[in-house]
Amino acid sequence: MGFFSNWEKGIYAGAVAVRLLLLLIIVLSSGQETLYTFPGALSGQYVVWSESILSGQGFFEPAYNSFESKRTPGYSVFLLPFLALDIPLWAASVLQIILFSLMPVLAMRLVRRLGFGSGVERLAGLFTAFEPLQVFYSVLIMPDSLSALFFFAGVYFLNILHYISCKQ
Repeated sequence: MGFFSNWEKGIYAGAVAVRLLLLLIIVLSSGQETLYTFPGALSGQYVVWSESILSGQGFFEPAYNSFESKRTPGYSVFLLPFLALDIPLWAASVLQIILFSLMPVLAMRLVRRLGFGSGVERLAGLFTAFEPLQVFYSVLIMPDSLSALFFFAGVYFLNILHYISCKQ
């Protein structure tokens, strides 16, 4: 873990701990189904689409008897191993938490690359790690947090590539 500073390690550990605690509270209080049946979310549809892919029907919407063409199947593919191997979906949430908790580290590094001071860098990490909506939605079975993580990682690495190309 020499690649991470002590602040980054602390922020990452705190982000993981808070999210795992929330996951534990949700699962113990209302069951695993709450992770993908949250009102107003399409999370349950990704589970249905994953089951449809496993059954050989593809990205099929049984309720409307048609193929879903408005959303990418990436998150359904993320859920496939858990459903295929009969692993509880809370394990998918744990993996999502471990991945998404890298978001504060990326925020800190991007702030550092943009030339702001270490105080701003630490604030960015703290705000990103413990912002209540990010904490809540990164625990649910939803594609939003992983999509945000991959987008943010892309921005960070494009910034690095831009810096390298300007140096040459």
